[in-house]
Amino acid sequence: MREIKFRAWDRETKKWTTSGYWISTTTQRLECIPQLEVTQFTGLHDKNGKEIYEGDIVQYFYNLDLATQKFYGVIEFQDMNIEIGYEHDETRFVGFVLHAELNKNGGYFTPIPSTSLVSFLEVIGNIYENPELLEEK
Repeated sequence: MREIKFRAWDRETKKWTTSGYWISTTTQRLECIPQLEVTQFTGLHDKNGKEIYEGDIVQYFYNLDLATQKFYGVIEFQDMNIEIGYEHDETRFVGFVLHAELNKNGGYFTPIPSTSLVSFLEVIGNIYENPELLEEK
C-alpha cells in the first residue's frame, strides 16, 4: 500500500511547511490556508532514493538518434483521456504523470509509476524553489 503524505509550499514565506493543511472531517477532502500550495507524495523514489512529489523537476537521459540526450520534466497529477494501442482507443487515466518536454514543439505525458521509468529519474529540484531549471537549455 502506498504511503499517503503531503508537503506544502508557502507562497508568502517561500518555504516548505508541515502545517496549515488538513483533511476535513466533513468533506473528507484536503483543505489548506490560501497561501499554501499542497503537493502529494507519489509513493515513488528516484534513482537515488529521494521521494518524488508533485511539482518535482526531474532529469533523465534518453537515446535519440543514436545519441544520449538529457531531458527534463515535471511530476504532475492528471485526470485525462489518453490514447492507447494501435487502434488509438481512448481511456481515462487518473494519477501521476511525468510531463516532459521533448523539444520546442511540445511535450508528452508518461503515466507513472513505471518501475522502468522511475529507475532513470533523478529529482533535481521543484517548480517552487527552482523554476529556472525549466528554462530552455
